[in-house]
Amino acid sequence: MTRTRRQREDSVWRWVEAARTISKRRDLHTWAIAQSAQLSPEGVDLALDHALEIDPSQAEVELLVASTTEASSVTIVLSANVFTAPLRAIALAKAAAETVVVKPSRRDPLFTRLLSEYARDPHVSLVNKIDFKDTKAAEIHAYGNDTTLRAIAGELPTNIAFRAHGSGFGIAYIDPNAPIGEAAQALSRDIVLFDQRGCLSPRIAFVLGGAAHAEAFANALSDALAPWSVRVPRGPLHDEARAEIRQYLDAMHMSGLLLEASDHAVACSNHVALPPAFRIVQVVHANTPEAIGASLGSLGSFVTTVGCHGDPPEMRSLALLRRRAALGMMQSPSFDGPVDPRRWPPSTLT
Repeated sequence: MTRTRRQREDSVWRWVEAARTISKRRDLHTWAIAQSAQLSPEGVDLALDHALEIDPSQAEVELLVASTTEASSVTIVLSANVFTAPLRAIALAKAAAETVVVKPSRRDPLFTRLLSEYARDPHVSLVNKIDFKDTKAAEIHAYGNDTTLRAIAGELPTNIAFRAHGSGFGIAYIDPNAPIGEAAQALSRDIVLFDQRGCLSPRIAFVLGGAAHAEAFANALSDALAPWSVRVPRGPLHDEARAEIRQYLDAMHMSGLLLEASDHAVACSNHVALPPAFRIVQVVHANTPEAIGASLGSLGSFVTTVGCHGDPPEMRSLALLRRRAALGMMQSPSFDGPVDPRRWPPSTLT
């Protein structure tokens, strides 16, 4: 049955209201979400305050609906890492179809279940397993790493639309006119949110203005990150993450400035080496804005968003950009469609 635009928008608002309810009743849910999402309780509250889309404008919802095509049914495969992400994923699916099946992440299913409980949508069901070879869905919306997405794509019948959202990360651009301290403070929040595990999380900050300027920014960023260890402690680290972080920091110690603290680290060098998550960031000196794409190389295809101080015109013209955001707002994109508009699989953004 074809729905009117208003009906599609109303179905999105229903789930936004469910998210509002979770935020309002966070005293009941924060601790459990923290355990499920492997964040500190303070990290959950920070995300609920700054990354959960509970107050979109009507114009944003209209754009979100317009970004979808109508389908008879949609099945969603969700990932972990960003516990608030199911809201946008389900909203996009509901904008496309009345009937939606959701497979929550096995590692972090709680927020999805809470949304479903509060939305009470009779046309949305949660499942633990999907037989992709025999699915009756008109569309599959899948979120996860590229290995998982390729495995799903290999099982799907050819007549099913596959809308995939894969691996990615954010970068920041610090131009010579940006106030170092102000920019560092803003970027630090983007790094702390979700312990830097999301596809919008900034991993690399490119700084123009000379090597000394880059080192000054690295020091300011490390200073800005330090108070967060008390305000919003980092979540627990598993052994694999600890080993990955240690390997990266040992390598960066030999190639440039390294500022290491108990729960964050800032490396500064003139070449790109993508850091792991969990509040590890690299500051890279770039001679020109155009050199950023070349510095990223094949990593450029995984850039989802760029944070800038202001709106420098040279960044508007770079083809590698997808979403642009103010520093401090990289994890709070408009509720106007997919958070990552890249086509999958990514090939190049240049």
